[in-house]
Amino acid sequence: MVIHEKLSTPTIDRPKVFHMESRTTWMTPIFKYLQDGKTLEDPREAQKVVKQVAKYTLIGQHLYRRGFSFPLLKCLEDKESAYVIREVHEGVCGTHIGGRALASKIARVGYY
Repeated sequence: MVIHEKLSTPTIDRPKVFHMESRTTWMTPIFKYLQDGKTLEDPREAQKVVKQVAKYTLIGQHLYRRGFSFPLLKCLEDKESAYVIREVHEGVCGTHIGGRALASKIARVGYY
């Protein structure tokens, strides 16, 4: 005789696994330096990063660039920047403006 019991909860704990893409972007060295104090192995590239870091700040997990006219500009990755450009360019107003005007409009919104 075989007895089966239906359990409502699992008997073992399953580890939670999150898949994260680890892509290297232009922001990666700056982010790592601000977060951990680590620079690149190449001394020339490390020196460039140290000079660039003065213009950036880290708030939570987001990188911001200190602007001259604007207090903080949020740095965007490729997918995010494509979305913002598309929304500003084709958005509700739908103006088809040139590159320089589009860039300044995006900066006014608070993105870099």
